[in-house]
Amino acid sequence: MRNPPSQKLPVRERRRLEASILEVQERYRTMFEAAPIGVTHVDREGRFLRVNDRFCEILGRTPEEVLGRSAFELAHPDDGPVPLKLFHDVITGSRRTARYERRYLRPDGKLIRARVTISPMLDANGLAEYVIGLVEDVTEEVEAREKSRIQAGLLDCVDQAVMSTDVAGVVTYWNRAAEKMFGWSAEEAVGRDLLELTIPVGDAEEMNGVLSVLTTGESWSGELTLTRRDGTTFPAWITDAPLLAESGEIIGVVGLGADITEHKRNMNALRAHKVQLAEAQEITGVGSWTYNLETGEAEWSDALVRL
Repeated sequence: MRNPPSQKLPVRERRRLEASILEVQERYRTMFEAAPIGVTHVDREGRFLRVNDRFCEILGRTPEEVLGRSAFELAHPDDGPVPLKLFHDVITGSRRTARYERRYLRPDGKLIRARVTISPMLDANGLAEYVIGLVEDVTEEVEAREKSRIQAGLLDCVDQAVMSTDVAGVVTYWNRAAEKMFGWSAEEAVGRDLLELTIPVGDAEEMNGVLSVLTTGESWSGELTLTRRDGTTFPAWITDAPLLAESGEIIGVVGLGADITEHKRNMNALRAHKVQLAEAQEITGVGSWTYNLETGEAEWSDALVRL
Protein backbone atom coordinates (compact mmCIF):
# COMPACT_ATOMS: atom_id res chain seq x y z
CA MET A 1 0.00 0.00 0.00
CA ARG A 2 1.05 3.55 -0.66
CA ASN A 3 1.59 5.88 2.22
CA PRO A 4 -0.98 8.72 2.32
CA PRO A 5 0.30 12.06 1.06
CA SER A 6 1.91 14.22 3.69
CA GLN A 7 -0.48 16.61 5.52
CA LYS A 8 2.31 18.95 6.58
CA LEU A 9 2.09 22.62 5.59
CA PRO A 10 4.76 24.15 3.41
CA VAL A 11 7.61 25.64 5.42
CA ARG A 12 6.77 29.22 4.45
CA GLU A 13 3.07 28.77 5.35
CA ARG A 14 3.96 27.08 8.64
CA ARG A 15 6.30 29.90 9.62
CA ARG A 16 3.67 32.49 8.79
CA LEU A 17 1.14 30.63 10.92
CA GLU A 18 3.60 30.33 13.80
CA ALA A 19 4.35 34.06 13.56
CA SER A 20 0.64 34.85 13.69
CA ILE A 21 0.24 32.66 16.76
CA LEU A 22 3.17 34.36 18.48
CA GLU A 23 1.73 37.76 17.64
CA VAL A 24 -1.65 36.85 19.14
CA GLN A 25 0.04 35.46 22.24
CA GLU A 26 2.11 38.62 22.64
CA ARG A 27 -0.96 40.81 22.28
CA TYR A 28 -2.79 38.77 24.90
CA ARG A 29 0.20 38.92 27.25
CA THR A 30 0.36 42.70 26.86
CA MET A 31 -3.36 43.06 27.47
CA PHE A 32 -3.10 40.73 30.47
CA GLU A 33 -0.31 42.73 32.10
CA ALA A 34 -1.50 46.24 31.17
CA ALA A 35 -5.20 45.76 31.92
CA PRO A 36 -6.62 48.46 34.23
CA ILE A 37 -8.50 45.77 36.17
CA GLY A 38 -7.33 42.60 37.84
CA VAL A 39 -7.05 39.55 35.57
CA THR A 40 -6.59 36.03 36.92
CA HIS A 41 -6.35 32.46 35.63
CA VAL A 42 -7.62 29.89 38.11
CA ASP A 43 -7.39 26.11 37.69
CA ARG A 44 -10.29 23.73 38.12
CA GLU A 45 -9.53 23.38 41.85
CA GLY A 46 -9.69 27.14 42.35
CA ARG A 47 -5.93 27.80 42.63
CA PHE A 48 -4.33 30.82 41.01
CA LEU A 49 -2.27 29.94 37.93
CA ARG A 50 -1.54 33.46 36.68
CA VAL A 51 -2.35 36.94 37.99
CA ASN A 52 -1.57 40.39 36.64
CA ASP A 53 -0.03 43.32 38.49
CA ARG A 54 -3.33 45.15 38.95
CA PHE A 55 -4.86 42.16 40.77
CA CYS A 56 -1.89 42.03 43.14
CA GLU A 57 -2.20 45.78 43.67
CA ILE A 58 -5.89 45.38 44.60
CA LEU A 59 -5.07 42.68 47.14
CA GLY A 60 -1.92 44.42 48.43
CA ARG A 61 0.13 41.25 47.82
CA THR A 62 2.99 40.13 45.60
CA PRO A 63 2.50 37.50 42.87
CA GLU A 64 4.51 35.05 44.97
CA GLU A 65 2.01 35.46 47.82
CA VAL A 66 -0.90 34.70 45.50
CA LEU A 67 0.13 32.05 42.96
CA GLY A 68 -0.81 28.53 43.95
CA ARG A 69 -3.20 29.65 46.67
CA SER A 70 -6.94 29.13 46.60
CA ALA A 71 -8.98 32.05 45.30
CA PHE A 72 -11.48 31.36 48.06
CA GLU A 73 -8.82 31.31 50.77
CA LEU A 74 -7.92 34.95 50.05
CA ALA A 75 -11.53 36.14 50.25
CA HIS A 76 -13.09 37.53 53.42
CA PRO A 77 -13.94 34.62 55.78
CA ASP A 78 -17.44 35.95 56.42
CA ASP A 79 -18.44 35.86 52.74
CA GLY A 80 -21.02 33.24 51.93
CA PRO A 81 -20.76 30.16 49.68
CA VAL A 82 -22.32 31.79 46.60
CA PRO A 83 -19.00 32.47 44.76
CA LEU A 84 -17.94 28.82 45.21
CA LYS A 85 -21.27 27.63 43.79
CA LEU A 86 -20.94 29.98 40.80
CA PHE A 87 -17.35 28.82 40.20
CA HIS A 88 -18.53 25.20 40.17
CA ASP A 89 -21.30 26.07 37.69
CA VAL A 90 -18.78 27.68 35.33
CA ILE A 91 -16.35 24.76 35.59
CA THR A 92 -19.07 22.18 34.87
CA GLY A 93 -20.50 24.17 31.99
CA SER A 94 -23.92 24.87 33.49
CA ARG A 95 -23.10 28.60 33.26
CA ARG A 96 -21.12 30.44 30.59
CA THR A 97 -20.30 33.34 32.88
CA ALA A 98 -21.01 34.56 36.41
CA ARG A 99 -20.67 37.84 38.26
CA TYR A 100 -20.64 38.52 41.99
CA GLU A 101 -19.24 40.92 44.59
CA ARG A 102 -16.51 39.72 46.89
CA ARG A 103 -14.62 41.15 49.86
CA TYR A 104 -10.87 40.86 50.31
CA LEU A 105 -8.92 41.70 53.45
CA ARG A 106 -5.52 43.17 52.60
CA PRO A 107 -2.50 42.48 54.82
CA ASP A 108 -2.61 46.13 55.94
CA GLY A 109 -6.12 45.56 57.32
CA LYS A 110 -7.97 47.49 54.61
CA LEU A 111 -11.21 45.89 53.42
CA ILE A 112 -11.58 45.79 49.63
CA ARG A 113 -14.88 45.35 47.81
CA ALA A 114 -14.45 43.77 44.38
CA ARG A 115 -16.75 42.92 41.48
CA VAL A 116 -15.67 39.59 39.98
CA THR A 117 -16.64 38.23 36.56
CA ILE A 118 -15.62 34.67 35.70
CA SER A 119 -15.84 32.63 32.50
CA PRO A 120 -14.22 29.37 31.35
CA MET A 121 -11.34 28.90 28.92
CA LEU A 122 -12.35 25.80 26.99
CA ASP A 123 -10.03 23.13 25.58
CA ALA A 124 -10.38 21.36 22.23
CA ASN A 125 -13.07 19.11 23.72
CA GLY A 126 -15.19 21.99 24.95
CA LEU A 127 -14.30 21.40 28.61
CA ALA A 128 -13.15 24.10 31.01
CA GLU A 129 -9.35 24.05 31.13
CA TYR A 130 -9.19 26.95 33.58
CA VAL A 131 -11.27 29.97 34.59
CA ILE A 132 -10.55 33.55 33.63
CA GLY A 133 -11.43 36.13 36.26
CA LEU A 134 -11.85 39.88 35.83
CA VAL A 135 -11.62 41.71 39.15
CA GLU A 136 -12.64 45.36 39.59
CA ASP A 137 -11.99 47.33 42.77
CA VAL A 138 -15.41 48.86 43.54
CA THR A 139 -14.67 49.85 47.14
CA GLU A 140 -15.33 53.55 46.55
CA GLU A 141 -18.44 52.79 44.54
CA VAL A 142 -19.86 50.53 47.26
CA GLU A 143 -19.03 53.05 50.00
CA ALA A 144 -20.66 55.85 48.00
CA ARG A 145 -23.71 53.66 47.43
CA GLU A 146 -23.92 52.88 51.15
CA LYS A 147 -23.48 56.55 52.02
CA SER A 148 -26.27 57.49 49.61
CA ARG A 149 -28.51 54.82 51.12
CA ILE A 150 -27.91 56.18 54.64
CA GLN A 151 -28.48 59.76 53.51
CA ALA A 152 -31.68 58.75 51.76
CA GLY A 153 -32.84 57.05 54.95
CA LEU A 154 -32.12 60.19 56.97
CA LEU A 155 -33.95 62.39 54.46
CA ASP A 156 -36.95 60.09 54.68
CA CYS A 157 -37.14 60.94 58.38
CA VAL A 158 -37.54 64.70 57.93
CA ASP A 159 -41.03 66.20 57.73
CA GLN A 160 -40.21 68.47 54.80
CA ALA A 161 -40.39 67.43 51.18
CA VAL A 162 -36.89 66.95 49.75
CA MET A 163 -36.49 66.74 45.99
CA SER A 164 -33.56 66.92 43.60
CA THR A 165 -33.32 67.23 39.83
CA ASP A 166 -30.67 67.20 37.15
CA VAL A 167 -29.93 70.28 35.05
CA ALA A 168 -32.84 69.45 32.75
CA GLY A 169 -35.30 69.54 35.66
CA VAL A 170 -35.82 65.76 35.72
CA VAL A 171 -36.42 64.37 39.22
CA THR A 172 -33.54 62.30 40.61
CA TYR A 173 -34.64 62.07 44.27
CA TRP A 174 -38.04 62.25 46.02
CA ASN A 175 -38.37 61.53 49.74
CA ARG A 176 -41.35 60.21 51.70
CA ALA A 177 -42.50 63.67 52.76
CA ALA A 178 -42.62 64.65 49.07
CA GLU A 179 -44.71 61.54 48.39
CA LYS A 180 -47.16 62.62 51.08
CA MET A 181 -47.22 66.28 50.02
CA PHE A 182 -47.78 65.75 46.29
CA GLY A 183 -49.38 62.31 46.11
CA TRP A 184 -46.75 60.86 43.76
CA SER A 185 -44.63 57.91 44.88
CA ALA A 186 -40.85 58.08 44.43
CA GLU A 187 -41.08 55.39 41.75
CA GLU A 188 -43.57 57.51 39.83
CA ALA A 189 -41.76 60.83 40.32
CA VAL A 190 -38.14 59.93 39.59
CA GLY A 191 -37.42 60.38 35.91
CA ARG A 192 -40.23 62.88 35.31
CA ASP A 193 -40.18 66.65 34.88
CA LEU A 194 -40.46 68.37 38.29
CA LEU A 195 -42.56 71.28 37.00
CA GLU A 196 -45.12 68.91 35.49
CA LEU A 197 -45.52 67.22 38.88
CA THR A 198 -45.63 70.28 41.14
CA ILE A 199 -46.59 73.48 39.29
CA PRO A 200 -50.24 74.18 38.34
CA VAL A 201 -50.96 74.26 34.64
CA GLY A 202 -50.37 77.77 33.31
CA ASP A 203 -48.25 78.85 36.29
CA ALA A 204 -44.85 77.74 34.98
CA GLU A 205 -44.00 81.39 34.31
CA GLU A 206 -43.74 81.86 38.07
CA MET A 207 -40.73 79.56 38.07
CA ASN A 208 -38.72 81.62 35.59
CA GLY A 209 -37.63 84.04 38.30
CA VAL A 210 -36.61 81.15 40.53
CA LEU A 211 -34.61 79.46 37.77
CA SER A 212 -32.88 82.71 36.82
CA VAL A 213 -31.55 82.95 40.39
CA LEU A 214 -30.46 79.31 40.54
CA THR A 215 -28.56 79.50 37.25
CA THR A 216 -26.31 82.12 38.82
CA GLY A 217 -25.33 79.63 41.53
CA GLU A 218 -27.38 81.34 44.24
CA SER A 219 -30.11 79.84 46.46
CA TRP A 220 -33.73 80.98 46.44
CA SER A 221 -36.45 80.92 49.11
CA GLY A 222 -40.04 82.01 48.88
CA GLU A 223 -43.71 81.11 48.68
CA LEU A 224 -45.08 79.25 45.67
CA THR A 225 -48.46 77.83 44.80
CA LEU A 226 -48.04 74.12 44.08
CA THR A 227 -50.34 71.36 42.90
CA ARG A 228 -51.02 67.84 44.11
CA ARG A 229 -51.60 64.75 42.01
CA ASP A 230 -55.37 65.19 42.35
CA GLY A 231 -55.15 68.72 40.93
CA THR A 232 -55.76 70.63 44.16
CA THR A 233 -53.38 73.49 44.92
CA PHE A 234 -51.75 74.65 48.14
CA PRO A 235 -49.27 77.31 49.30
CA ALA A 236 -45.77 76.10 50.09
CA TRP A 237 -42.56 77.63 51.37
CA ILE A 238 -39.75 76.48 49.09
CA THR A 239 -35.99 76.68 49.43
CA ASP A 240 -34.00 75.75 46.31
CA ALA A 241 -30.23 75.51 45.94
CA PRO A 242 -28.02 74.51 43.01
CA LEU A 243 -26.04 71.27 43.18
CA LEU A 244 -22.44 71.91 42.14
CA ALA A 245 -19.78 69.55 40.85
CA GLU A 246 -16.22 69.82 42.16
CA SER A 247 -15.47 71.96 39.11
CA GLY A 248 -18.18 74.42 40.17
CA GLU A 249 -20.45 73.43 37.31
CA ILE A 250 -24.18 73.28 38.14
CA ILE A 251 -25.30 69.65 37.83
CA GLY A 252 -28.76 69.90 39.36
CA VAL A 253 -31.00 71.47 41.97
CA VAL A 254 -32.06 70.34 45.44
CA GLY A 255 -35.23 71.73 46.97
CA LEU A 256 -37.00 71.63 50.33
CA GLY A 257 -40.71 72.32 50.61
CA ALA A 258 -43.23 72.73 53.40
CA ASP A 259 -47.01 72.97 53.07
CA ILE A 260 -47.93 76.25 54.80
CA THR A 261 -51.70 75.94 54.35
CA GLU A 262 -52.30 75.62 58.10
CA HIS A 263 -49.83 78.40 58.90
CA LYS A 264 -51.55 80.81 56.53
CA ARG A 265 -54.96 79.83 57.90
CA ASN A 266 -53.77 80.62 61.43
CA MET A 267 -52.25 83.92 60.35
CA ASN A 268 -55.46 84.95 58.60
CA ALA A 269 -57.47 84.02 61.69
CA LEU A 270 -55.08 86.05 63.86
CA ARG A 271 -55.42 89.10 61.63
CA ALA A 272 -59.21 88.78 61.66
CA HIS A 273 -59.15 88.49 65.46
CA LYS A 274 -57.04 91.67 65.73
CA VAL A 275 -59.51 93.54 63.53
CA GLN A 276 -62.44 92.33 65.63
CA LEU A 277 -60.61 93.28 68.84
CA ALA A 278 -59.84 96.76 67.53
CA GLU A 279 -63.49 97.28 66.58
CA ALA A 280 -64.64 96.10 70.01
CA GLN A 281 -62.18 98.43 71.74
CA GLU A 282 -63.33 101.31 69.59
CA ILE A 283 -66.94 100.72 70.56
CA THR A 284 -66.29 100.23 74.28
CA GLY A 285 -63.56 102.85 74.64
CA VAL A 286 -61.14 100.30 76.11
CA GLY A 287 -57.49 100.03 75.07
CA SER A 288 -54.94 97.21 75.37
CA TRP A 289 -51.21 96.67 75.17
CA THR A 290 -48.84 93.72 74.88
CA TYR A 291 -45.24 93.21 76.01
CA ASN A 292 -42.91 90.64 74.44
CA LEU A 293 -40.72 89.16 77.20
CA GLU A 294 -38.16 87.82 74.70
CA THR A 295 -37.65 90.97 72.61
CA GLY A 296 -38.67 93.62 75.14
CA GLU A 297 -40.97 95.22 72.58
CA ALA A 298 -44.31 96.72 73.60
CA GLU A 299 -47.34 97.30 71.38
CA TRP A 300 -50.35 99.55 72.09
CA SER A 301 -53.73 99.38 70.47
CA ASP A 302 -55.05 102.48 68.65
CA ALA A 303 -57.75 102.85 71.28
CA LEU A 304 -55.16 102.95 74.10
CA VAL A 305 -53.09 105.55 72.23
CA ARG A 306 -56.11 107.81 71.95
CA LEU A 307 -56.87 107.38 75.62
